Amino acid sequence: MFGMGFFYRGTSIRGFLGIWYKSTPDVVAWVANRNNPITDSQGVLLSIDRNGTLVISRGGGIIWSSNSSGSASSPILQLLDTGSLVVVDKANNTSYIWQSFDYPSDTWLPGMKMVDDPATGEEKYLTSWRNPDDPSPGDFVYKIENQGLAEMVLLRVGMKRNNPITDSQGVLLSIARNGTLVISRGGGIIWSSNSSGSASSPILKLCDTGNLVVMDNANNTSYIWQSFDYLSDTRLPGMKMVDDPATGEEKYLTSWRSPDDPFPGDLSYKIENHGLGEVVILKGGMKRYRTGPWNGIDMSGASPTNPPFFKSNAVFKKDIMTYILEPYNSSNIYRYFERTDMRVFEGICSQRTRGWDWSGGCTRIRPLNCENGDGFLEVKGVKFPDMLNFWLNTSMSLGECRAECLKNCNCMAYANPYLTDGGGGCLMWFGNLIDIREIQGADRQIIYIRLPVSELGESGSR
Repeated sequence: MFGMGFFYRGTSIRGFLGIWYKSTPDVVAWVANRNNPITDSQGVLLSIDRNGTLVISRGGGIIWSSNSSGSASSPILQLLDTGSLVVVDKANNTSYIWQSFDYPSDTWLPGMKMVDDPATGEEKYLTSWRNPDDPSPGDFVYKIENQGLAEMVLLRVGMKRNNPITDSQGVLLSIARNGTLVISRGGGIIWSSNSSGSASSPILKLCDTGNLVVMDNANNTSYIWQSFDYLSDTRLPGMKMVDDPATGEEKYLTSWRSPDDPFPGDLSYKIENHGLGEVVILKGGMKRYRTGPWNGIDMSGASPTNPPFFKSNAVFKKDIMTYILEPYNSSNIYRYFERTDMRVFEGICSQRTRGWDWSGGCTRIRPLNCENGDGFLEVKGVKFPDMLNFWLNTSMSLGECRAECLKNCNCMAYANPYLTDGGGGCLMWFGNLIDIREIQGADRQIIYIRLPVSELGESGSR
């Protein structure tokens, strides 16, 4: 009944992974990468990594990936008769690791669920296409609105950054009786907040932190709504970035389209959580920068400063990762920049990688010789490779990790993922090692890279 694959509409060069009716292929029911189109179809791959994450990639760069809520020893991809695309564990297919029905597009298929949970902020709803040839999210939303008595509503997406005020005459900012913040004009709602509670006497307050909050004047112990839950392009102290694979909830920064246009631009700054969370910068869905995974103290590839600007903390609750930066001095300004001259490791690579361009990769001087003996080169003070294809165990020792890696000819490197309590756990990488960079002052961060024994000296082997 349903088909799946990559598709292009009209004369557009932008490609998408979608599901459509076999009888009417032009009717697309679901789109994976609505916000991250494929701009060059050469070398595009759809794959499932070892932990069950579905990935669209090209040249080593991730265009789009799913948020799997579990792990699998043998993950497989299935398109069900219902139209739901699912990832299941072949060894235990009693439940889905991930399913497209949890991420509705513009079509409501039987079995899909729409959700509005004011307590957690979780929402699942339909969003229109931008136009008949562009499946990017459009202006219309069909959703549940739950403010005590739930109802279904059709909205023209609230203003926020996507729909500016085009006529300032008669524009009002007000608070509804239930605490909802509303921008309106001539009786029509331009934008409204999603309040998580109700209030007998709601008031609006701008805090010293820069947080705009709605609270109950009769009981101001908690916020009914706060702007810090809806990040823009600036990260203020006290804001939280979130990646929750179980519910799909994400909170992240998005750039302006231009200095004069706050419409969401191409760059996003977010947590990517596949077991060990890291912070990444994406441009149009392509990964352009990554901090390296959390090592129990900090993001492993973040360059240390002296004195430090921020105290960082990652909070894990089940599969939810919340990353918080608190400034030591509130007057500090923190900026990211591109470094265009990256060093490589002598004896491993035969070509250079520059700036954000990882597509050239790093070619080994001599091939591995798994059957006749390989060893490992100890490399200190580096950001760990991108976790495109990895295996994580939180209880193994470093020696056990080395032995496990040697058993598998596809294991290219291993390391202790955690630096706390003297180091622990086992993290192994398979396939290409992407984005290893030297980090000054990070000598405790060590990776062991697989090399032929003939290339290892006494001091470098392990």
